[in-house]
Amino acid sequence: MQNRYAGDIGDFSKLGLLRVLQKAGLSIGVNWYLVPDESHNADGRHVAYLKREDCIQCDRDLCLKLERIVDSANRTVQALQETLQETSQETIDVSSLWQDTQGLQDPGDLQRNSEKDSQTSASQTSAILPAVYFDDMLDFREGSKQEREEVRLNWHKKALEKLKGLDVIFLDPDNGLLVPSALGKRKENKYVRVDELADYYRQGSTVVYYQHKARRPDAYYERQQETLLEMPEFSSASGMGLKFQSTSQRFYFFLIQPGHRKVIEDALHQMLTNRWQKHFCAI
Repeated sequence: MQNRYAGDIGDFSKLGLLRVLQKAGLSIGVNWYLVPDESHNADGRHVAYLKREDCIQCDRDLCLKLERIVDSANRTVQALQETLQETSQETIDVSSLWQDTQGLQDPGDLQRNSEKDSQTSASQTSAILPAVYFDDMLDFREGSKQEREEVRLNWHKKALEKLKGLDVIFLDPDNGLLVPSALGKRKENKYVRVDELADYYRQGSTVVYYQHKARRPDAYYERQQETLLEMPEFSSASGMGLKFQSTSQRFYFFLIQPGHRKVIEDALHQMLTNRWQKHFCAI
């Protein structure tokens, strides 16, 4: 994740998915895998979805929040988190709750009822995505290979501690699962490592990770997950994958804890049979 991506269609897809899981009763943690902004491409400019009715109908509230981020001069992960967690006050007229004064036993009730007719009460609306967020930047612009390894290890330990005890941990690296060509390179911070996936899973969380779709067939990415599931670290896990097909294709792969399997499968089945089905498909 980079700050310049905040509010783009990638956020629409990932946050829409996480909202579905959160509404199913699962607690959510997010590690953005935040890295410094780059400027060599136009990534982050896919925001036309905010005006598309087929997207708005999927999650109007989410679109409104993301539009605020895109329209602001502060497209950052920090601003995005604050927007996702903010609550607003809604004033509700309660006079309609006291219309029927027939059959009151206490004469004083009538006076108290009249007073309530002129009152209003404020109720707090819920946040768009109440979650625990880890937004420390993983910066590999400086340092030797050994120093970068130490930076990453400390960064990972801090993230594990902050996100411990949550049902679902979402990992959002720029590119997805680490590939051999990036191992030990400065660009390795744009990938999630298998041992990091395993550490989150070992803590009892279901792990969902983002996977960029490059110029490879879908079967390549499916095989990546099959390989993970064959590892001892994930012997108890169930696998699942979603492909986001709208505008910019991407995958979300699941390593599901046994205790979360039914609720997640039910939630995703419902998602794939409502308005989201135009944008997501199971793989």
